[in-house]
Amino acid sequence: MLVVAAGLVTACGDSKEPSKAGARATTAADATDPAMIELVKRTTAATTIGSSLAPVEVRFEYGAAPTPGQPVAIELAVLPQAAVPTLRVELVAPAELKIVDPAGPVTFDKVQAGTIETVRVQAVAERTGTTTLRAIVTLEQPTGQERRVFELPVVVPVPGAAPPAGKASAKPAAG
Repeated sequence: MLVVAAGLVTACGDSKEPSKAGARATTAADATDPAMIELVKRTTAATTIGSSLAPVEVRFEYGAAPTPGQPVAIELAVLPQAAVPTLRVELVAPAELKIVDPAGPVTFDKVQAGTIETVRVQAVAERTGTTTLRAIVTLEQPTGQERRVFELPVVVPVPGAAPPAGKASAKPAAG
């Protein structure tokens, strides 16, 4: 399994709320909750694209190794680090990867910090090779929107081929 170390994120900015200004954001790697610890063990951190420090992380796992032309289950765990009135997840895929479900953005209301919001994705890869699935997470707050973009790799091996040495293989989804 590809392991990406989750770095520590420090909140910064000109917040008018003293409780938030200069506060250290908690990451999944800092968790003490048993459910969060288990999630971190069985999932992989998605890669952040861009420089946004919106207080959210995305982790993922595959139900099985992707096969060309066959649906693959991908479970996204969206981990907000701050309470937000609305959290929206939009998935974007290149032409060679078709998102079957969900059909549009997924919205969660009244989200609390430290919760695990799950998005179950069904996708079909058209051919072998490597592509990426992009998850755009928008935190809609009374003061405005914060957006963070994540990418996760979708590696579709040639059927019957062993994964290259040193490469991660998909782990079955628990549950």
